[in-house]
Amino acid sequence: MNIFKSILLIIVILVASLISNLASAETEFKIISLKHRTANDVMPALEPFMHPDELLTGSDYNLFIRANPDTFAMIERILPTLDVARQNLRITISNSDVSNGTQSDFGLSGRQNV
Repeated sequence: MNIFKSILLIIVILVASLISNLASAETEFKIISLKHRTANDVMPALEPFMHPDELLTGSDYNLFIRANPDTFAMIERILPTLDVARQNLRITISNSDVSNGTQSDFGLSGRQNV
């Protein structure tokens, strides 16, 4: 019976140690909604800041992150520079040629929406 108590005590100590290690890791899970870019647009820029035991994934305009508070702080500083509205640029090229005369026109125009 004494051996059984010793084994049980060792198991309890190991489980308590494991629980305290998990609690000290302080990982958090957050869902961050993006306004202008999709998760696939911003994830490649964020991945280098993630530690191997952390998680970064996303779908549509949502990022799913499990990380420590320091990583979250870094992501929150970087994300506003990544989640910006797209700028549209429209370029029109025209070419007209009058084959029975000597007139030849070429044109190029552009418009940018900010």
